[in-house]
Amino acid sequence: QYIPILFPFDYGLTIILPDHRGVGLSTPLACDDHGSQNLTVDCISYLTAKWSKEGLNQFSITAAAHDLSVQIRSYQSTISGRVSVYGVSYGTLWLDRFLQIYPNLVQSAIMDSVIHPQLFSMSRYDLWTSFVASRFLAYCQFQPECSRYFPIHEPP
Repeated sequence: QYIPILFPFDYGLTIILPDHRGVGLSTPLACDDHGSQNLTVDCISYLTAKWSKEGLNQFSITAAAHDLSVQIRSYQSTISGRVSVYGVSYGTLWLDRFLQIYPNLVQSAIMDSVIHPQLFSMSRYDLWTSFVASRFLAYCQFQPECSRYFPIHEPP
């Protein structure tokens, strides 16, 4: 819904928004047959029984980097032109790994809100993101242009 606002058609861009393996519209990596994300000893047993240790290794950032290369090569086989990759937050870790493996596949790469791979923890990510989003939306209400796109009585 916001892509046309951020990147109007006349910019001549094609936007590809891949899902990392195990999330989004890809194969879900859940702790049971009902989609639970509650990490417990039982969850680890369930995942190991379902995927095996070798199978679980396919949900890595390296595997995701290979997936991205396949998507880019598929796109390049039908469309000529420059390819740039834009990574935000966790996407910067993904993009960093991609560039380590495929340093010459794209013409440019942009890392926005870079995350240090050794200091980053997903365990508190939702709390931090919620805090930042709440602050942004509160500030947004004082800006007419912003509040037009994020009305206070509608969920974002």
